[in-house]
Amino acid sequence: MSDPRPSPPGNVLGNVLDPVPGDAPAQLAPVDPDANWTAHRLALLALTALALWLCWQVARPFVTSLTWACALAVVAWPLQRHLVRRLRRPGVAALLSCLVVFIVIGVPTMALIPRIAAQAAAAFGLARDWVASGGPERLLATQAVLAPAWSWLQANVDAGALVQRAGDLAAGIGTSAVQASLEGVLQLTLTVFLLFYFLRDRDAVLRTIVTLLPLSRPEGRALLREIGDTLYATLVGKVLVSLLQGALGGAMLFILGVPAALFWSVVMAVAALVPVLGTPVVWIPAALWLAFDGSWIKAAVMLGWGTTVVGMADNLLYPMMVGNRVRLHTVPMLLAMIGGLFVFGMAGFFVGPVLLGATLALLRIWSRRSEGEAAAEDPS
Repeated sequence: MSDPRPSPPGNVLGNVLDPVPGDAPAQLAPVDPDANWTAHRLALLALTALALWLCWQVARPFVTSLTWACALAVVAWPLQRHLVRRLRRPGVAALLSCLVVFIVIGVPTMALIPRIAAQAAAAFGLARDWVASGGPERLLATQAVLAPAWSWLQANVDAGALVQRAGDLAAGIGTSAVQASLEGVLQLTLTVFLLFYFLRDRDAVLRTIVTLLPLSRPEGRALLREIGDTLYATLVGKVLVSLLQGALGGAMLFILGVPAALFWSVVMAVAALVPVLGTPVVWIPAALWLAFDGSWIKAAVMLGWGTTVVGMADNLLYPMMVGNRVRLHTVPMLLAMIGGLFVFGMAGFFVGPVLLGATLALLRIWSRRSEGEAAAEDPS
C-alpha cells in the first residue's frame, strides 16, 4: 500500500537522486582531492568559456547601445555626482542626467539627420547638373591652367558616370534614413535605458566587476580607470572636438555661400576623426571652388579660417579637455579606431581604443608583477 502522505517539496533532481528505501548504501571509494584537480579545472574552464561565448552571442545585437551607454555614463558622471549631492536621491539624479544627455545629444541628432540627408542629395545633384551642363568646359575657358589636369581626368576617370553614381547614392540616403529610423529609435531608447542604470548603480557595478576580475583590487581599479579614461578621451577629446571643428568649418561655409554647408560640416567632422585626413579635405576644395568662381576674397577667408581656427582647434582644445588621461600614440590609436569600425561597426570607434587601453593596462600589470617577483627572488 502506497504512502498517502505527499513527498516534501524540494529540488526535482534531488528527489530523483535520493536513495530508495531498502537499498544498501552505495560504497564510495575515497577520493584523492588532488587526483582530478587538472581535469576538474579544465572542465570548469571549458564550461565558463561556453557560458561567456553564449552571453556574447546574446549581447552582440546590443553592443552599440552598451558601448554608447558606457561612454555617455563616463562623460555624464560629474553631472550625476553633482545632482546626487544636491538631491540625495540617486534614481532621480540619474533620471535628470539622462534627460540632459537626451536633450543635448538625442534631440539635435534626430532633428539634423533629415536635413543632412536632403542636403547631401542636393549637393550631388548640383554637381551632376554642373557636369551635364558643360560646367567643366566653362571653367577651363577662364582657368587655362587647369587644362592638363582636366585632360588627365578625362583620360583616366569617367567623371560624368562617377558623379551620376554619387548622385544616385546620395538620393538614396533619405530612403535609407527612413528605413533605419525605427532601428535608430530602438537603439537610442535602449541606450538611455542602460545609461540610467549605469549612472544610478555605478558604484555597485564597478565593485562587482572588480570582484569578478582575476586581479587584485588595486589592479582591477587601475584597469577600470584606464578604460574610463580611454572612453572619456575618445568621446570628449575626439568626437566633441571633431564636432566642434565641423561646426566651425560649416559656419564659415554657410557665411560664404557654399551650397549644402550643413552636409559638408558633417563631412568635416567625420574627416576630423581621422588624423590622416582631417578637415582640409573639405575646406581646401571649398576654397578652390570659390577661387575658380571668381570669389578670391572669399577663398582667402576660407583658407585663413580653415588654417587658423578650424585647424588649430584640435591642437588647443584636445589637451584642455583630456589633459593627461590617455597617453596613447597617434598611430596605435588610429589603428584601434579604424580596426574597431571594421570589426564592431560604429560601436567599434569606442570599442577599439578601449580594447587597446585595456590591453596596455594588463601588460603593465604583468610587468609590475614580473618586477615584483624578480625583486623577491633577488633580495640583494
